[in-house]
Parts: sequence; structure tokens; C-alpha cells
Amino acid sequence: MKQKFFSILIIFTCLFGFIASANAENYVGTLSNVTMNGKHFNDVANTFFSLTDNGDGTYLLQGEIQKIGKMPGTISINVPVYIINGTISPTAKNREAGILKTAFMKQKIKLRNISGSLQGGLLHFVIETYAGWDIFPMFPASVTFDGTK
Repeated sequence: MKQKFFSILIIFTCLFGFIASANAENYVGTLSNVTMNGKHFNDVANTFFSLTDNGDGTYLLQGEIQKIGKMPGTISINVPVYIINGTISPTAKNREAGILKTAFMKQKIKLRNISGSLQGGLLHFVIETYAGWDIFPMFPASVTFDGTK
């Protein structure tokens, strides 16, 4: 009986996972206007982001930014946003926006601002981030993403 109950629980968990991932829209595009610590870097093609509708008027923007320049690792972006009439805006500023992952540590990245648009199959946004504290921000960075479904 316990084994049957456990099997049913696993099946429902998998089904809900598939349903949640079905709500995600994937976009591929280019990072441009890449600026870190005041230095400009080349565009990065074939970058992927996804938008997931949370069902409450907010969306989750997620993506991986690979190593750029002397950046010591990769950045995982995980930002809740509003999309109202095609306009993207932050649900909150100065909150965690992602994590810089290196071989030795993980550093939280905070959101300064995000703005953009979602029109048809086109996703455009500018995200500004920093590490450190609100009163003493370090390592400012910003990037523009333009992608399609």
C-alpha cells in the first residue's frame, strides 16, 4: 500500500513539473551593450532566456550568461518581472537577481533595474545589476538582450 501511494505521488509530481515547464517561453538572441565595471565588451550571440508565467501577473525571467572577458565565472539570472501591455518592469529593485558562480564561490547579484518589452515573439530587455550592498554597490554591470522565440 505504501509503495502504491509513493508511486502515485511521484507520478503527480512529474506531471506538475511538466505542466510548469510548459508555461515557459524560450528565447534565443544576442547580448549587446555589455558593460562590467565601466568596461565595454563584445556582443555575445546564441544566448538563451526563458519567461515563465507565474499565473499571478508576474513572470520569471531566467537565463545563463557565460563567461565574458575576465569575468571569473558564469551568471545565473533569476528575476521576477511584471509584463503589462508588453512592457517589462521589475517587481522589486535591490533584490537578488542571480548568482555569479565561480570555481571557488557563489556571489549574489542584485537587481538595480530592468526594463524592456515583449511584443509577439520578440523579447527585449536591459538589465542593470551589482554585487555588494545597497549603500556600497560593487561590480556594476548592465546588458541588453534582444531575442526571438
